[in-house]
Amino acid sequence: EKLAAELGNGCAAFTGVADFVVADVEAYRNIVAELTEFLASHSRLRIPAWICETPLSLEPLVGVELTVHPLAMAASFAPAQVTHFASRYRSACRDLAVDQILGPSLAVDVQAGRFSAGADAYLAGRMAVAFLRGMRGDSPADCVLACAGGFVAQSLQAAEPGSADSDKIRVRIGRRELREVYAEPYAAAIREAGLAAVVVADLTIDGVPTVGAREVLGDLLRDNLGYRGLVISVEGGIRNLVERHRVAGDLSEAAIAALTAGTDIDLTDSCFREELPVAVADGSVSEETLDRAVRRVLQCKLQSGLFDRAAVADAGEVTEQSTLTPPFEASAASLHE
Repeated sequence: EKLAAELGNGCAAFTGVADFVVADVEAYRNIVAELTEFLASHSRLRIPAWICETPLSLEPLVGVELTVHPLAMAASFAPAQVTHFASRYRSACRDLAVDQILGPSLAVDVQAGRFSAGADAYLAGRMAVAFLRGMRGDSPADCVLACAGGFVAQSLQAAEPGSADSDKIRVRIGRRELREVYAEPYAAAIREAGLAAVVVADLTIDGVPTVGAREVLGDLLRDNLGYRGLVISVEGGIRNLVERHRVAGDLSEAAIAALTAGTDIDLTDSCFREELPVAVADGSVSEETLDRAVRRVLQCKLQSGLFDRAAVADAGEVTEQSTLTPPFEASAASLHE
Protein backbone atom coordinates (compact mmCIF):
# COMPACT_ATOMS: atom_id res chain seq x y z
CA GLU A 1 0.00 0.00 0.00
CA LYS A 2 2.86 2.36 0.78
CA LEU A 3 4.55 1.55 -2.53
CA ALA A 4 1.30 2.21 -4.37
CA ALA A 5 0.90 5.58 -2.66
CA GLU A 6 4.51 6.65 -3.22
CA LEU A 7 5.22 5.16 -6.63
CA GLY A 8 1.94 5.08 -8.47
CA ASN A 9 3.43 7.49 -11.00
CA GLY A 10 6.72 5.58 -11.21
CA CYS A 11 10.22 6.71 -10.32
CA ALA A 12 13.63 7.18 -11.86
CA ALA A 13 15.45 4.56 -9.80
CA PHE A 14 15.36 2.34 -6.74
CA THR A 15 18.44 3.10 -4.66
CA GLY A 16 20.02 1.30 -1.72
CA VAL A 17 18.42 -2.15 -1.83
CA ALA A 18 21.80 -3.67 -0.96
CA ASP A 19 21.75 -1.93 2.42
CA PHE A 20 18.86 -4.16 3.52
CA VAL A 21 20.19 -7.59 2.57
CA VAL A 22 23.88 -7.46 3.62
CA ALA A 23 25.49 -10.31 1.63
CA ASP A 24 22.42 -12.39 0.71
CA VAL A 25 22.49 -12.50 -3.09
CA GLU A 26 19.26 -14.46 -3.41
CA ALA A 27 17.37 -12.07 -1.12
CA TYR A 28 18.70 -9.15 -3.15
CA ARG A 29 17.49 -10.66 -6.42
CA ASN A 30 14.07 -11.38 -4.93
CA ILE A 31 13.60 -7.79 -3.72
CA VAL A 32 14.72 -6.39 -7.06
CA ALA A 33 12.30 -8.70 -8.87
CA GLU A 34 9.42 -7.57 -6.65
CA LEU A 35 10.19 -3.88 -7.16
CA THR A 36 10.54 -4.33 -10.91
CA GLU A 37 7.28 -6.28 -11.12
CA PHE A 38 5.47 -3.65 -9.07
CA LEU A 39 6.32 -0.88 -11.53
CA ALA A 40 5.50 -3.12 -14.48
CA SER A 41 2.03 -3.94 -13.18
CA HIS A 42 0.96 -1.12 -10.85
CA SER A 43 2.53 2.17 -11.94
CA ARG A 44 0.55 4.46 -14.21
CA LEU A 45 2.82 4.37 -17.27
CA ARG A 46 4.68 1.08 -16.58
CA ILE A 47 8.05 2.76 -17.09
CA PRO A 48 10.90 0.69 -15.58
CA ALA A 49 13.25 2.11 -12.97
CA TRP A 50 16.99 1.67 -12.69
CA ILE A 51 18.20 -0.51 -9.84
CA CYS A 52 20.89 1.79 -8.49
CA GLU A 53 23.64 1.17 -5.94
CA THR A 54 26.89 2.65 -4.71
CA PRO A 55 30.05 0.57 -5.26
CA LEU A 56 30.62 0.26 -1.51
CA SER A 57 27.09 -0.98 -0.81
CA LEU A 58 27.58 -3.66 -3.48
CA GLU A 59 30.86 -4.88 -1.99
CA PRO A 60 29.28 -7.64 0.18
CA LEU A 61 27.40 -8.93 -2.86
CA VAL A 62 30.11 -8.82 -5.54
CA GLY A 63 33.20 -9.35 -3.37
CA VAL A 64 35.94 -7.03 -2.20
CA GLU A 65 38.10 -7.81 -5.24
CA LEU A 66 35.45 -6.21 -7.47
CA THR A 67 34.86 -3.08 -5.40
CA VAL A 68 35.44 0.18 -7.27
CA HIS A 69 38.24 2.29 -5.74
CA PRO A 70 39.12 5.24 -8.01
CA LEU A 71 42.44 5.83 -6.22
CA ALA A 72 43.50 2.22 -6.85
CA MET A 73 42.60 2.57 -10.51
CA ALA A 74 44.67 5.75 -10.79
CA ALA A 75 47.60 4.10 -9.01
CA SER A 76 47.61 1.28 -11.57
CA PHE A 77 48.52 3.65 -14.44
CA ALA A 78 46.97 0.95 -16.66
CA PRO A 79 43.80 2.01 -18.55
CA ALA A 80 43.50 -1.37 -20.31
CA GLN A 81 43.42 -3.16 -16.96
CA VAL A 82 40.82 -0.70 -15.68
CA THR A 83 38.60 -1.42 -18.69
CA HIS A 84 38.99 -5.17 -18.07
CA PHE A 85 38.14 -4.69 -14.39
CA ALA A 86 35.09 -2.55 -15.26
CA SER A 87 33.89 -5.23 -17.68
CA ARG A 88 34.04 -7.84 -14.90
CA TYR A 89 32.33 -5.46 -12.51
CA ARG A 90 29.61 -4.78 -15.06
CA SER A 91 28.97 -8.51 -15.44
CA ALA A 92 28.67 -8.87 -11.66
CA CYS A 93 26.21 -5.98 -11.54
CA ARG A 94 24.09 -7.39 -14.34
CA ASP A 95 24.04 -10.75 -12.58
CA LEU A 96 22.35 -8.95 -9.69
CA ALA A 97 20.07 -6.98 -12.07
CA VAL A 98 21.81 -3.73 -11.09
CA ASP A 99 21.38 -1.18 -13.88
CA GLN A 100 23.12 1.88 -12.45
CA ILE A 101 25.99 2.63 -10.05
CA LEU A 102 26.79 5.90 -8.31
CA GLY A 103 30.43 6.02 -9.29
CA PRO A 104 33.21 6.37 -9.97
CA SER A 105 34.21 9.53 -8.16
CA LEU A 106 36.36 11.85 -10.27
CA ALA A 107 37.69 13.99 -7.41
CA VAL A 108 41.20 15.20 -8.29
CA ASP A 109 43.13 15.28 -5.00
CA VAL A 110 44.54 12.54 -2.79
CA GLN A 111 43.04 14.35 0.20
CA ALA A 112 39.64 13.13 -0.96
CA GLY A 113 40.46 9.70 0.49
CA ARG A 114 38.29 6.90 -0.89
CA PHE A 115 36.67 9.39 -3.28
CA SER A 116 39.99 10.40 -4.84
CA ALA A 117 40.72 9.63 -8.48
CA GLY A 118 44.36 10.57 -8.01
CA ALA A 119 46.29 13.82 -7.89
CA ASP A 120 46.42 14.57 -11.62
CA ALA A 121 43.49 15.68 -13.78
CA TYR A 122 44.78 14.02 -16.94
CA LEU A 123 45.33 10.70 -15.17
CA ALA A 124 41.86 10.85 -13.60
CA GLY A 125 40.38 11.48 -17.04
CA ARG A 126 42.20 8.52 -18.61
CA MET A 127 40.92 6.20 -15.89
CA ALA A 128 37.39 7.59 -16.15
CA VAL A 129 37.31 6.92 -19.89
CA ALA A 130 38.70 3.41 -19.41
CA PHE A 131 36.20 2.57 -16.68
CA LEU A 132 33.20 3.91 -18.58
CA ARG A 133 34.11 1.90 -21.67
CA GLY A 134 34.16 -1.27 -19.60
CA MET A 135 30.82 -0.47 -17.99
CA ARG A 136 29.15 0.16 -21.34
CA GLY A 137 29.51 -3.36 -22.70
CA ASP A 138 28.81 -4.41 -26.25
CA SER A 139 25.08 -3.67 -26.37
CA PRO A 140 22.37 -1.81 -24.45
CA ALA A 141 21.32 -5.07 -22.80
CA ASP A 142 24.77 -5.35 -21.21
CA CYS A 143 25.17 -1.72 -20.16
CA VAL A 144 25.41 -0.58 -16.55
CA LEU A 145 25.02 3.18 -16.30
CA ALA A 146 27.96 4.64 -14.38
CA CYS A 147 27.26 8.01 -12.74
CA ALA A 148 30.46 10.03 -12.26
CA GLY A 149 30.45 11.46 -8.75
CA GLY A 150 31.53 14.60 -7.00
CA PHE A 151 30.82 17.26 -9.64
CA VAL A 152 32.73 19.42 -9.19
CA ALA A 153 35.83 20.06 -6.99
CA GLN A 154 34.49 17.81 -4.24
CA SER A 155 38.01 17.18 -2.95
CA LEU A 156 38.45 20.86 -2.06
CA GLN A 157 35.60 21.07 0.44
CA ALA A 158 36.38 22.76 3.75
CA ALA A 159 34.19 23.40 6.77
CA GLU A 160 32.84 26.89 7.18
CA PRO A 161 34.68 28.66 10.02
CA GLY A 162 32.60 28.80 13.18
CA SER A 163 29.97 26.42 11.79
CA ALA A 164 28.54 23.72 14.03
CA ASP A 165 27.89 21.65 10.91
CA SER A 166 30.65 19.06 10.66
CA ASP A 167 29.96 18.44 6.99
CA LYS A 168 32.46 20.04 4.64
CA ILE A 169 30.65 22.33 2.27
CA ARG A 170 32.77 25.26 1.05
CA VAL A 171 35.01 25.55 -2.00
CA ARG A 172 36.81 28.72 -3.04
CA ILE A 173 38.46 28.46 -6.45
CA GLY A 174 39.05 30.49 -9.60
CA ARG A 175 37.17 29.75 -12.81
CA ARG A 176 40.25 28.74 -14.81
CA GLU A 177 41.45 26.19 -12.25
CA LEU A 178 37.92 24.88 -11.79
CA ARG A 179 37.60 24.19 -15.53
CA GLU A 180 41.13 23.12 -16.43
CA VAL A 181 41.85 20.95 -13.41
CA TYR A 182 38.79 19.83 -11.47
CA ALA A 183 36.32 19.65 -14.37
CA GLU A 184 38.80 18.11 -16.83
CA PRO A 185 38.22 14.42 -15.89
CA TYR A 186 34.50 14.93 -16.59
CA ALA A 187 35.33 16.68 -19.86
CA ALA A 188 37.43 13.71 -20.99
CA ALA A 189 34.68 11.27 -20.01
CA ILE A 190 32.12 13.31 -21.97
CA ARG A 191 34.31 13.68 -25.07
CA GLU A 192 35.60 10.12 -25.29
CA ALA A 193 33.28 7.79 -23.40
CA GLY A 194 29.79 9.24 -23.68
CA LEU A 195 29.40 10.03 -19.99
CA ALA A 196 25.63 10.05 -19.49
CA ALA A 197 25.11 10.75 -15.77
CA VAL A 198 26.82 12.85 -13.11
CA VAL A 199 26.11 13.23 -9.40
CA VAL A 200 26.43 16.79 -8.10
CA ALA A 201 28.36 17.22 -4.85
CA ASP A 202 26.62 18.99 -1.98
CA LEU A 203 28.92 21.98 -1.63
CA THR A 204 29.19 25.67 -2.43
CA ILE A 205 31.56 27.23 -4.94
CA ASP A 206 32.25 30.85 -4.05
CA GLY A 207 29.19 30.72 -1.82
CA VAL A 208 26.79 29.31 -4.44
CA PRO A 209 25.40 25.76 -3.83
CA THR A 210 26.18 23.64 -6.88
CA VAL A 211 22.88 21.73 -6.98
CA GLY A 212 21.07 25.01 -7.69
CA ALA A 213 23.80 26.83 -9.60
CA ARG A 214 23.10 27.63 -13.24
CA GLU A 215 26.72 28.78 -13.67
CA VAL A 216 27.96 25.32 -12.65
CA LEU A 217 25.34 22.96 -14.11
CA GLY A 218 24.51 25.09 -17.14
CA ASP A 219 27.39 27.36 -18.10
CA LEU A 220 30.20 24.99 -17.10
CA LEU A 221 28.81 21.46 -17.42
CA ARG A 222 26.44 21.74 -20.36
CA ASP A 223 27.62 24.78 -22.33
CA ASN A 224 31.39 24.58 -21.80
CA LEU A 225 31.87 20.81 -21.49
CA GLY A 226 29.13 19.92 -23.97
CA TYR A 227 27.36 17.56 -21.58
CA ARG A 228 23.89 16.29 -22.59
CA GLY A 229 23.20 13.63 -19.96
CA LEU A 230 21.54 13.35 -16.57
CA VAL A 231 22.32 15.50 -13.55
CA ILE A 232 21.55 13.81 -10.24
CA SER A 233 21.54 15.51 -6.85
CA VAL A 234 23.54 13.84 -4.11
CA GLU A 235 21.47 12.51 -1.21
CA GLY A 236 19.84 15.46 0.57
CA GLY A 237 21.35 17.95 -1.85
CA ILE A 238 18.12 19.72 -2.75
CA ARG A 239 16.78 19.71 0.81
CA ASN A 240 20.05 21.26 1.95
CA LEU A 241 19.36 24.36 -0.10
CA VAL A 242 17.00 25.10 2.79
CA GLU A 243 18.50 23.31 5.76
CA ARG A 244 22.25 23.82 5.29
CA HIS A 245 22.96 26.48 2.70
CA ARG A 246 19.85 28.55 3.49
CA VAL A 247 19.43 30.01 0.03
CA ALA A 248 15.82 28.79 -0.31
CA GLY A 249 12.94 29.67 1.98
CA ASP A 250 11.23 26.29 1.76
CA LEU A 251 11.39 22.95 -0.06
CA SER A 252 9.28 24.27 -2.94
CA GLU A 253 11.79 27.05 -3.62
CA ALA A 254 14.63 24.54 -3.33
CA ALA A 255 13.05 22.11 -5.81
CA ILE A 256 12.34 24.91 -8.30
CA ALA A 257 15.88 26.30 -8.01
CA ALA A 258 17.46 22.86 -8.53
CA LEU A 259 15.24 21.95 -11.48
CA THR A 260 15.73 25.33 -13.16
CA ALA A 261 19.51 25.15 -12.73
CA GLY A 262 19.60 21.77 -14.49
CA THR A 263 19.21 19.06 -11.83
CA ASP A 264 17.12 16.21 -13.29
CA ILE A 265 16.82 13.65 -10.47
CA ASP A 266 16.30 14.15 -6.74
CA LEU A 267 18.25 11.26 -5.23
CA THR A 268 16.73 9.40 -2.24
CA ASP A 269 14.50 12.31 -1.28
CA SER A 270 10.96 13.51 -1.98
CA CYS A 271 11.43 17.21 -2.80
CA PHE A 272 10.80 16.87 -6.53
CA ARG A 273 7.96 14.38 -6.15
CA GLU A 274 6.10 16.39 -3.51
CA GLU A 275 6.84 19.96 -4.52
CA LEU A 276 7.00 20.13 -8.31
CA PRO A 277 3.38 19.13 -9.11
CA VAL A 278 2.15 22.06 -7.04
CA ALA A 279 4.80 24.39 -8.47
CA VAL A 280 3.80 23.53 -12.04
CA ALA A 281 0.10 23.87 -11.23
CA ASP A 282 0.48 27.36 -9.77
CA GLY A 283 2.88 28.53 -12.46
CA SER A 284 5.98 28.81 -10.27
CA VAL A 285 7.87 26.65 -12.77
CA SER A 286 6.94 25.91 -16.38
CA GLU A 287 5.91 22.56 -17.78
CA GLU A 288 8.67 22.97 -20.37
CA THR A 289 11.31 23.09 -17.63
CA LEU A 290 9.92 19.94 -16.04
CA ASP A 291 9.62 18.23 -19.43
CA ARG A 292 13.30 18.93 -20.08
CA ALA A 293 14.31 16.88 -17.04
CA VAL A 294 11.80 14.11 -17.76
CA ARG A 295 13.01 13.88 -21.36
CA ARG A 296 16.61 13.41 -20.22
CA VAL A 297 15.60 10.62 -17.84
CA LEU A 298 13.55 8.78 -20.46
CA GLN A 299 16.18 9.22 -23.16
CA CYS A 300 18.89 7.86 -20.88
CA LYS A 301 16.70 4.90 -19.90
CA LEU A 302 16.14 4.12 -23.57
CA GLN A 303 19.76 4.44 -24.62
CA SER A 304 21.20 2.55 -21.65
CA GLY A 305 19.03 -0.46 -22.47
CA LEU A 306 16.59 -0.35 -19.55
CA PHE A 307 13.49 -0.66 -21.74
CA ASP A 308 15.04 -3.59 -23.61
CA ARG A 309 15.69 -5.47 -20.38
CA ALA A 310 12.15 -4.76 -19.19
CA ALA A 311 10.74 -6.09 -22.47
CA VAL A 312 12.81 -9.28 -22.14
CA ALA A 313 11.64 -9.76 -18.56
CA ASP A 314 7.99 -9.32 -19.60
CA ALA A 315 8.40 -11.88 -22.38
CA GLY A 316 10.10 -14.32 -20.02
CA GLU A 317 12.71 -15.13 -22.63
CA VAL A 318 15.44 -13.55 -24.73
CA THR A 319 13.99 -11.59 -27.62
CA GLU A 320 15.39 -9.42 -30.35
CA GLN A 321 16.54 -5.96 -29.32
CA SER A 322 13.73 -3.43 -29.09
CA THR A 323 13.37 -1.10 -32.05
CA LEU A 324 12.87 1.73 -29.55
CA THR A 325 16.53 1.90 -28.64
CA PRO A 326 18.86 3.78 -30.99
CA PRO A 327 21.84 1.83 -32.33
CA PHE A 328 24.38 1.43 -29.56
CA GLU A 329 27.73 2.81 -30.65
CA ALA A 330 31.11 3.01 -28.98
CA SER A 331 31.40 6.71 -29.74
CA ALA A 332 31.12 9.44 -27.15
CA ALA A 333 27.80 10.46 -28.70
CA SER A 334 26.07 7.15 -28.04
CA LEU A 335 24.55 8.03 -24.68
CA HIS A 336 23.80 11.73 -25.01
CA GLU A 337 22.80 12.71 -28.52
